[in-house]
Amino acid sequence: MAFTYGDRNMKKILLIHGMGTSAKVCYGPLIPYLSDYFVIMWEVDGHSDTEKGDFVSVSDACDRIEKYVFENFDGSLYAVSGFSLGGTLAVELLARGNIRIEKVFLDAPFIAGFGIFSDFVAKGFVKQIERLKSGKQPVGLLRDMAMGKDNNAPIEMFYDNVSNETIMNVCLSLFSYEVPEKLKERNIPVMMIYGSFETFPKKSAVILKGYIPQLRVVVIPGLGHGQFIYYHTQEYAKMLCDFLAEDDKEKENTSI
Repeated sequence: MAFTYGDRNMKKILLIHGMGTSAKVCYGPLIPYLSDYFVIMWEVDGHSDTEKGDFVSVSDACDRIEKYVFENFDGSLYAVSGFSLGGTLAVELLARGNIRIEKVFLDAPFIAGFGIFSDFVAKGFVKQIERLKSGKQPVGLLRDMAMGKDNNAPIEMFYDNVSNETIMNVCLSLFSYEVPEKLKERNIPVMMIYGSFETFPKKSAVILKGYIPQLRVVVIPGLGHGQFIYYHTQEYAKMLCDFLAEDDKEKENTSI
């Protein structure tokens, strides 16, 4: 399911939230700052109060997004922006090339896997989610590695109705994700941001740079996973909007 905002005649931007949160919690606060665009806020499977069903895989999620974009927007978007799991889905959508995308903005996508430890780490994430559901704080090294030490943003953004099956499927799908070789063929502007206290996105940036030479990476100092988008919404929106408007400004300057 998707929530839409604005004038359909304006440039269309698709926003895809992360695991264990919701579309409205993750991106809802950004809407007032995106008035120059028609915003499509996507609900990832397993994170919706209106549609039943668990998350299955990155491939399945992207199939659903592509179907929606083709049925509603003739298979064309101006930009896709994704946070965490949503960033990985954005990478997959770009690599596939089935829908037309002009720009991609990534916030801490998860690309680097855990190999033979994938199942063990996935079960660890499920246990952390079970603690959240019972009103307890996540604990341990896994929490600090995933979110950044003493970072409460993912906890405050948490979607209570997410199932253990969805969390397990998300983790296993992400931890085994392999970047498609077709990504090397996509020569469009791509920007990636992540907090300096995040561990996994740093590795993801190195991997993605090998597929997207034009990738621009910005490290936000002193922040962990989700802190920029959740606690610094206005600054986040400005960075996103500045990136989206860059080509337009260049065209205006060229025409003078």
